[in-house]
Amino acid sequence: MAIRIPFLWVDHRPRVEFYARQGLVTQSPTDAQLAKAFSEMSTQVGILGQLIYYAKNPKMIFPSAAKREFVDNPRVTGDSRPIEDVSEQVSQQRAAQAPLDRFLFWLFLFAPARLAAKSIYNPWELVPSAGLNTPAGCLIAHILQTPHPSPALWDLQVIHPDEGALDRLERRVDEALLGRSTAARVNRALGSRPRQFEELKELIPRVRRFDYPPQPDGTDEKFLTLVGFLRYASEL
Repeated sequence: MAIRIPFLWVDHRPRVEFYARQGLVTQSPTDAQLAKAFSEMSTQVGILGQLIYYAKNPKMIFPSAAKREFVDNPRVTGDSRPIEDVSEQVSQQRAAQAPLDRFLFWLFLFAPARLAAKSIYNPWELVPSAGLNTPAGCLIAHILQTPHPSPALWDLQVIHPDEGALDRLERRVDEALLGRSTAARVNRALGSRPRQFEELKELIPRVRRFDYPPQPDGTDEKFLTLVGFLRYASEL
């Protein structure tokens, strides 16, 4: 289920047991149950998931109009919500960006450049994983640099049990919103979905309170939230 590399691996059991203690999961799933549940989603994550996706959607490798729309409006299977038309507003905002920010945004629309940059900050990007063994620092980079469909709860739920991890994420979100450092610019260019960081600022306090917003109608929570995944795994 996990790779064990010094400084790049954490024990998943405390994270799993945290949700059992909170009463959100009836009982902690065993490692065998976790592995069985993960096998159902293993081809959707990590480098394998990306290779499969781009093999089916080769036009998305390049910085095309379709790729810009995908980054601006990421979707999950079964998401019945209408796509918000923000193209004009977003175009105006990007036109007002500093030249370096615009360059990084266009550079990271090219899939190999995007994967290379994300892997520097988080080597687990290359590994098919549920994130349970991924250190909080790597997951924070992933949260900032990936335009997940909203509400993106999985990774926030993974790091919630780690002391101070949500506070660290909140500080990094503020830096991504306002910072002028190279790291802040890279995070903005990679996590480029409109209002992504503003939504994270609203979501983090809710995660602290276990006040999770619902997923879109028709979507399967067991592969969209860690709590849903743990509940499902515990029943296998």
